[in-house]
Amino acid sequence: MKIAQKIKGDISKINEIDEIKVPKEVIDGAVDITEAMEQQ
Repeated sequence: MKIAQKIKGDISKINEIDEIKVPKEVIDGAVDITEAMEQQ
């Protein structure tokens, strides 16, 4: 299977975004994407 995508985007006000805080429970439950893909 071959997939090709073209994406065009504009990013504005990138430096105006405040810090995003991720809860510890989310970080602790995160799975490495490489490991997850190997298990399939």
